[in-house]
Formats: sequence, structure tokens, C-alpha cells
Amino acid sequence: MESVKDWVDTLYLQYSSKMAAAAMRAGFSIEEAEDLTQEAFLLFLIKAPMIRAEQRSPGGYLFITLRNLIGDALRQRRRRKTLPYGEVPDPGKSDAYFTSLKDALPPELEEKDREILIAYYEDEIGYEELSRRLGIPVERCRVRVFRAKNRCRRLLEAQKNSPAEETKAPSETTRETGGDPDASR
Repeated sequence: MESVKDWVDTLYLQYSSKMAAAAMRAGFSIEEAEDLTQEAFLLFLIKAPMIRAEQRSPGGYLFITLRNLIGDALRQRRRRKTLPYGEVPDPGKSDAYFTSLKDALPPELEEKDREILIAYYEDEIGYEELSRRLGIPVERCRVRVFRAKNRCRRLLEAQKNSPAEETKAPSETTRETGGDPDASR
């Protein structure tokens, strides 16, 4: 009796070209079809001893697995957003909608708070790596990030709530200074 590996090798030679052709008929490129076929065989390899022991149809199992993988790949294609080549943003241009965090932070924020917030949010450095770079324990790093966020939030709220200079109409200015509004007419 041949081993399971030899049996799967024989099945691969027998079914792989038919399975790849079926995937190509579903609209996949040759590379994608071969990848789907390979993935189906890898899943089959896990169940091969059971399928062989129960004398089930290995071809049926392989094609059903391939059908399910094709369905998953097609659903994933539909979810993936694609842009025509002309609409791909130029990485060298600054983003008109999202400025960098460095520009968005209030100028009154201390430099150490700036560095921590930029490293954590813009550079996406985790607490462990940030604590290693700063040479402090992870817990203290978490506290520093938390406090920097709070200081930044307070400064942004203060900017938001500060009264902007109101522009007054010329008639209002002359009344306040005691001048005659009709004198210029």
C-alpha cells in the first residue's frame, strides 16, 4: 500500500491541471489559478488520511474545496477598492485632506510631547518600542503618551474656545471713539 504522501502526489498529477483550468474559467489569471489549486491541495493534505480511510472521493473533495476558495477570492476582489492608474495619488505630493501630525499639533506644545505623539501616532511605534527608545519602563511610557495627549487636547480646546477678534463695522468704531458718524459724508 502506498503512503499518503505518494497518494497525494499522484492525485496532484491527476487533478492539478483540471483544477487550474477550472479556476481560470472563473476569471483568474494562470498564477492566481495555480495558487488556488495549490491552496486546495494544502487543505486536502490535512484531511488526506481521513478521506483515504473513509474511501471518499478525493477528486470531489478537491473540486469542492477549490470552488469554495474561488468564491472567497471573488468576494475579496469585490471588497478591494481599485483605482485607475491615473487616479493613484503621487507619494511625493502632500495630502490635501490630511496634514501631517507635526503640522496639526499646537505650536505651544512642548517638544518632548510633540516627539512622543508623533512617534506613537504618525510613526505608529508601539509602547514597547517607544519605551525601549526612551530608556524607560513600558508603564511610564504609557503614562507619558497619556499625559502628552491630555496636554495637547487642552491646548487644542483652548485654541478652539479662545475668542477670535471681531471685526467691527465703521459706524461702531466711530461711536466708541466719540467721533461724528456723519462727519465724513
